Amino acid sequence: MKINHSIYIIVFSLFLLHGCEKDEKNTPEACFDLSALDIYENQLVQFINCSKNAIASWWEFGDGETSASFETSHRFTTPGDYQVKLTVFNNDKQDVMQKTITVLENPLPEACFTVPSTSVSAGQEVPFANCSQKADTFHWSFGDGNVSQEESPVHLYNQAGEMRVTLVAENEFGTDSMSMTIIVADVDVVFFDGFEDYADFSLDFGQWTQIDNDESPTWGLSATSFPNSGYMGSFIIFNPYKTDPPVADNEAFTPHSGQKYAACFSARLSANDDWLISPEIELGKDLELSLAIKSYSDSYGPDLFVIQLLDGDEVIWLSPENSPVQPPIDWTVYNYDLSAYEGKNVKIQIGCLSDDAVAMFIDDITIKNPEGEIILKQDFNSPALRQQPLPGNFERE
Repeated sequence: MKINHSIYIIVFSLFLLHGCEKDEKNTPEACFDLSALDIYENQLVQFINCSKNAIASWWEFGDGETSASFETSHRFTTPGDYQVKLTVFNNDKQDVMQKTITVLENPLPEACFTVPSTSVSAGQEVPFANCSQKADTFHWSFGDGNVSQEESPVHLYNQAGEMRVTLVAENEFGTDSMSMTIIVADVDVVFFDGFEDYADFSLDFGQWTQIDNDESPTWGLSATSFPNSGYMGSFIIFNPYKTDPPVADNEAFTPHSGQKYAACFSARLSANDDWLISPEIELGKDLELSLAIKSYSDSYGPDLFVIQLLDGDEVIWLSPENSPVQPPIDWTVYNYDLSAYEGKNVKIQIGCLSDDAVAMFIDDITIKNPEGEIILKQDFNSPALRQQPLPGNFERE
C-alpha cells in the first residue's frame, strides 16, 4: 500500500503551528510606560502597563516601595536615579522590564502653613506658622478682607464665620498655594469640636469616650495609606493632608472645615456598632446641636448613624428613633433642637451603624446658645480608652 506522506506532513505542521500559538499565548511580555517625560520629586507618576499575556504584575520602584497592581502610580520623594522594574507572570513563566528613571529636584515653591487650632473665638489672635519651601515671597489672604505679605503673620479675627485663609508662595519659577478654613466662633457658641486639636490618626482623643461593640478590624483604603489603617475600634482622627499619598484634593476626603475630622471606618466582619460619646454638658435655654456628616462612597453598603442624648441611664433620641440615618456623599449639616432639655446634664452620643460600607466622616460638632451664655469650654486633654490596631492590610477603593 502506498503511504501518502503529504498528509502526515500537513498534520505535523498543524500540530507545530497550534502548539507554538498556545505557547505564545502563555508567554508574558513585560512592557510599561510613564505618564511624564520630566519627573520631579513628589510628583505623582502614573505607570502604564502595556504588557501582553500577563495575569499578574509586580512593580519595584527602586526606593524600597512595591506594588502588585496592574497599573499603578508612585511618588519619588527624593531626587536621583531609580531603577524601576516590572515583572509579569503567566503561570510558571515570567518576563521582566527595567527602566532607569531620573527624578529631578522640583524648582517650584511648596506652600505650607500651620495654625495652633482652626477653631477660634472672635477677638482671638491666630499665629500662622509658615512652613513653605523654596519660596521668596508670600501673599496671605485671611478670608475677612485683610491681607499680608509677612512670612509668618499673626492675625486678629473680629467677626464670627468661616474664614478661608490662602497662602500663595512664590519664587522665580512660579507659585504654589495652600488654603485652610478657620472657624471663628461668636460668643453664642457654647460647645464646639472640629477635631483639629488632636493628633493625626489617633484612636483616643480629648474627653470623648469611645465604645467598640462590634470588635472587628476595619477596612483600609486602596487609594492611600495612613497610620492605624485597619484599626479595631470606633473612630479615628483622619487628616487627608497627611496620608501617603495625600488625598485632600479628592472631594471624597475634603474636610467640612480645617484639615481633620472624625472617621468611622466600616467593620470587616460585621455591621458597625460603634459609639462616640461627648463629655457631659449642662444644657441651657434654647440650645441647638449641629454636626456635619458625610459618607465616603455610595458604591458599597450604606453608612448609617444615630444621634442621641444620654441623661444618666436614659437614652433620648434626637435622630428618628430606631431608624438610622443614611448620609449622602456630600457634607450635610444636621440640626437638632435641644430646647426641651433645658437644665439637664447630658452627653451627646453618636452611633456609627454602617453595614458593609467604607467610611463615614463627622466634623464640626457645635452647640449654640442664642443668648450668648457660655456653658462649656472644653480643653480636650483627657484621653479616652485606646483600641489597638490589628495586623493585616484589607482595603477598599
